[in-house]
Amino acid sequence: MSLILTKAGLNAYAQSEATGTKLQATHMAVGDGGGAPVAHTDTSEALVNETWRGELQSIEVAASGEVEFTGHVPITVGGWYIREIAIYGGETLLALSSHPETWKPAPEAPDKVELLITAPVKFANAAVINLTVDTTKVLASQEHVAGRIAEHDESAEAHSGIQNGLSDHIKNKDAHGGPHAAKDHTHKTEEVTDLLSESHTYSAPQGYEQALLEIEDGTVAWDCSVVPSAILYLDDDVTEMVIGRYRPGDAYDLTIVQGPGGKACTMPSALLWPDGEGYEPETDAGTIDRIYLAPFTDPKDGKVKVLATAEYSYKEAE
Repeated sequence: MSLILTKAGLNAYAQSEATGTKLQATHMAVGDGGGAPVAHTDTSEALVNETWRGELQSIEVAASGEVEFTGHVPITVGGWYIREIAIYGGETLLALSSHPETWKPAPEAPDKVELLITAPVKFANAAVINLTVDTTKVLASQEHVAGRIAEHDESAEAHSGIQNGLSDHIKNKDAHGGPHAAKDHTHKTEEVTDLLSESHTYSAPQGYEQALLEIEDGTVAWDCSVVPSAILYLDDDVTEMVIGRYRPGDAYDLTIVQGPGGKACTMPSALLWPDGEGYEPETDAGTIDRIYLAPFTDPKDGKVKVLATAEYSYKEAE
């Protein structure tokens, strides 16, 4: 259902049409209606109870002739219902409407999600609407980041030097003191063997849909029980990473994608790295690192610890 043009929106549209200056929409807002469904009209001046407002992600003209405005409600907000929606041009309320009641889980909830909302608006002449958005403010959705990474990984030129080096390393039977397999199999790391008195095997997680981790004020929270396979896009420095709800014997992976370049990523100090020196991401824009976590129960003290490695090569399970 199309949103309702407000009187302020109609005035802005008429002025743009008269002057030849395209009308620019900038933001989407959602609200909870104050706890009940709402019925907005063209005289409405605001949402009943706004809970979130963010930059528009895209503006497109649909086959129906309606202009579709898309907003990205990030995973970092929530804990309320969405019952109303609005489109703004700067501070001018252009259009609004009720919205089918939708629960937006809180960021800390196990079922937390991001939402992409598309809101259609009917204009007499869609050509009056500016279809561009501020690309510096567009948030990358999980699907978008996963798609870009998949495109990158499928490229024959993507990190060809690293790929060739890894291929040679895997074929080298002397690497890490043991044979390596070039196909999927059960692994155990040499470092885990050093820490445990008994064989500890695990299978690298495959088949999980990767989910995007958000950076909020330099902090990243990774709930391994909800997101066993994650993506972190470094468009800002990560000064603290909190990793929780992992289980001994399971395995988790994190793909770290360097955004503009040079962003830092501080990993938890409790992780056990093979060389004992920790981890620093590559700094060139577009580079990709993959981190694997293998939680285990240390028989020496009975505590759960996490081995972390940024390498692809594992000692074949005996």
